Amino acid sequence: MENKKLRSQTNTGSEIINLFKILFIIVIIIISTNNKSYSQDSLKSGPVPINQQFDVNDLFRKIFKKKPAPLDTVSVNKQKLNLSILPGISYNPATSLSFGVASALSWYYGNPKTTTNSSVYAGVTYTLKSQLKISALSNIFTKDNKYILAGEFRFWKYIQNTYGLGTGSPDTAQDMKFNFFKFNEMVLRKVMKYTYLGLGYDLTYYNNIETINDNESAISPNFNNTYSKQNGIDSISYLASGLLITAIVDSRDNTTNPYKGVYGLIQYRTMNKVLGSTSNYQDLIFQFKNYQSLNKHDTYILATWFEGVTALNGTVPYMILPSNGWDKYNATGRGYVQGRFRGRDWMYFEIENRITLTRNRFLGMVIFANAMTASDPDSDVKLFQYVKPAYGIGLRILFDKDSRTNLCIDYGRGLDGSSGIFLNLGEWF
Repeated sequence: MENKKLRSQTNTGSEIINLFKILFIIVIIIISTNNKSYSQDSLKSGPVPINQQFDVNDLFRKIFKKKPAPLDTVSVNKQKLNLSILPGISYNPATSLSFGVASALSWYYGNPKTTTNSSVYAGVTYTLKSQLKISALSNIFTKDNKYILAGEFRFWKYIQNTYGLGTGSPDTAQDMKFNFFKFNEMVLRKVMKYTYLGLGYDLTYYNNIETINDNESAISPNFNNTYSKQNGIDSISYLASGLLITAIVDSRDNTTNPYKGVYGLIQYRTMNKVLGSTSNYQDLIFQFKNYQSLNKHDTYILATWFEGVTALNGTVPYMILPSNGWDKYNATGRGYVQGRFRGRDWMYFEIENRITLTRNRFLGMVIFANAMTASDPDSDVKLFQYVKPAYGIGLRILFDKDSRTNLCIDYGRGLDGSSGIFLNLGEWF
């Protein structure tokens, strides 16, 4: 049964890769008559103005012979909103084929010269594995960046493979079914240029957790209940509820698709039974992202990302332990299935070259590489004892030029034959 599943997933992945190749060729043919390639003369004036860029909205108008509207935006309460909506089919190793709609909303609460763009991402997805995902993520900057309001909401009915703890865990998967709910909200105040301090609240809840076999019958013992029993936690349902203390440095020129700047975060989380947590624990989260434009035209961006989570004390429930693909934007670990590596302590690094291929910025590509490591004290697996790298390549299609939103289609490959196609609306980081 397991071999049949693997062959089926491999065949599906190969078919989708071939489809993307065909779509890539078609897109190039469509825009080739309307686009000039780069040359030294054409780039002397610097970056291409927005009115000379070409996005998916322009493509549809070109195909259906529709005249451009004066503005490709919606005005609400005198605020100019850039809305991108992407209905369709996607593929991801953790979900197989999925159907749904994703949207990206971007606007400014103040002068763009002194105010970072606010953004909201929301989506509803249903997959061939009977997974339902409802998610909304927000980053709101008030006038002159005086405050940042960062939020996260999710409700998932999910099934996913799990492999135990540590990056040294064998490639032996167990299927877990569960419901997942998350609410996170932070309010941060600017204390100096680019620097913010704030408080927040986080609620993470898993229930109806069950590990099943191919016939959907419960199996025991399993990774989840073995870990839970060792640590005195109920394996069917657990909740983390607590306060956040956060410091952020953010000098990015755009939150959707930065060309330059840095983003850094240090966050202390304290989960407590007094607030409803299943267990008491504290951990520390840290992130650093750097974006460097390597020419004055912003057509070659070098982006780097470092992220880590370390437990300070207490017991973290199994599914709440840090894992690839379970960060805020489900972005870590392209090349591996979501949840492949999980641990008490977890660290991740990625580097990505972002290259604009056409003068009107409609097409681009990326080349990326990443690596992660996770610990498992119960098996005496230490951080950095095993490091799991991955690499890949991707296509970028300019979906909305006002907000810099790209449609991202990536192919990633890790160790032991791990690979997958990853689709996203907006850059991965």
